[in-house]
Amino acid sequence: VDSPSIEEEGPKTFREGLPHCIESIIEQTRKGLLSSAKVASYCSQMAKNDLRACEQQLKIAKSNKHEPYEDCVPGLYKILTVVESCTEVYWERHQARANAALKKVIRPWKETLNGLQEELKAVEKRYRKAKTERDDLVRKLESTFK
Repeated sequence: VDSPSIEEEGPKTFREGLPHCIESIIEQTRKGLLSSAKVASYCSQMAKNDLRACEQQLKIAKSNKHEPYEDCVPGLYKILTVVESCTEVYWERHQARANAALKKVIRPWKETLNGLQEELKAVEKRYRKAKTERDDLVRKLESTFK
């Protein structure tokens, strides 16, 4: 069974788009069926969707309504790895021209991801501190009423 082309699939988020879309991208890239511009724009759309989702989850986490949604950031790192492997395939086929174009796309994602990870760490630290304080209070109350 042939994997669907990118045009048939349309951009999706990382969690929805993996695994067959990514395999399809790499396969079509290796066969020389996709231009570097197409791979860059498709991967860019997927990453943007996930970055938006991750930023929304962080806003929710910061407003203390829910626990932080941690699996966004690792998922984004996975998609970057995939895009980097596409970059390597292009390096083999088209040398520096396509590689430079894809790296230009990848760099801003990495910067955004690093910022999100720092925010996520701060949120998690705050949750841990609040949980410790709550647990201490519960212990004090329990010992008071024994």
